[in-house]
Amino acid sequence: MDFLGQSHNDHNHKGPLMVPARATPFDPTIDASPADIPDDSHRAVAFVDGSTPQLSAETNKLPRDRLRIASLLLFGGYSAFFVKSLFELNQFETQIEWWLFWDHLAITFVTGFVGWRLCTHCEMVLRHLRIAEVAVFGGSALFFFLLS
Repeated sequence: MDFLGQSHNDHNHKGPLMVPARATPFDPTIDASPADIPDDSHRAVAFVDGSTPQLSAETNKLPRDRLRIASLLLFGGYSAFFVKSLFELNQFETQIEWWLFWDHLAITFVTGFVGWRLCTHCEMVLRHLRIAEVAVFGGSALFFFLLS
């Protein structure tokens, strides 16, 4: 029977076809118990074509490229302001101003070094990309914290 109650000649069905009622949020659900799942079902998991270590290298390329761009941009900005501060050395009167000067030199060197090593595809930096991120962004955060 279809939804109008008319029967059809179908050899696969015995008895009338029933249209299911609309489910409500309060209807009970039918869950499969662990006993219903065959033991060999976990063996159906397989690697997808292309899921090799090369895929990991491809996914690491984006963070590496972004870190290289960020470190080189920061290096350019730090270098410009460091050259500017070289012309104002006679204005440094306190110990804190000299600490900021040397910290500025250090963070300029670190961001430039990391950016340069990422441009040369250095394996050491690529294996420790998170440490390079901490050096670039953590050093920058420390510099700006001391600056304020």
